[in-house]
Amino acid sequence: MPVLISVAFVPATPLLVPQIAQGAAHELAHLRQASLDAVTQLAQSGADQLVVVGTAPVTGPVTGEPDWSGFGLSPASMGQALSPSLSIGAWLLDHVGTQADRYVGVSPQSSNAECAALGQTLVGEQSLAVLVVGDGSACRSDKAPGSLDPRAQEFDAEVVEALRLGDSARLARLDSELAGELQVNGRAPWQVVAAMVDAPMASRVVASDDPYGVLYVVAQWSVA
Repeated sequence: MPVLISVAFVPATPLLVPQIAQGAAHELAHLRQASLDAVTQLAQSGADQLVVVGTAPVTGPVTGEPDWSGFGLSPASMGQALSPSLSIGAWLLDHVGTQADRYVGVSPQSSNAECAALGQTLVGEQSLAVLVVGDGSACRSDKAPGSLDPRAQEFDAEVVEALRLGDSARLARLDSELAGELQVNGRAPWQVVAAMVDAPMASRVVASDDPYGVLYVVAQWSVA
């Protein structure tokens, strides 16, 4: 059996959590539901281990609990906290009634080669299902967090096409410097998972939207 058998790509925005989004919760309802559906299928993949990969201050294995203290809510625990991206992964898994075996953080400053090396360390004898948490550029409109950058549309189109085609090599080639300039939250986690692919993957993009000038995309890959 191939090592990597299922991948779910979901947005990293804390606005997926209704208590954080509050009055704007309905604006991301379709992305929230698409994410939950993708995570449900991931949990049902039959993999030996379920791993969550997302950006974090330090690269490597992470333990802790979701922490929303930076978003107007009290932290879930007084212990070690997960990064916002990994907290989203934990929140989605909790809502479909399962949990991760491992959380892996990756620094946004990690190079393409460092992301690939990390991905290769995660594979082993056991089959894996991976939940990848990340956003595209935050520069798609005048009101976006990074303001409008004309390069964002082309960069994001490349990401969406790579996810649609299950093209791990295309994700691995994303320009890390340009991604940083466009405030792309997902580049490093996507490239970690790209390095784990060792067999053709059936793939589809389930949902894609940019209501706040940030690309949010939900996609699924599974062994063909």
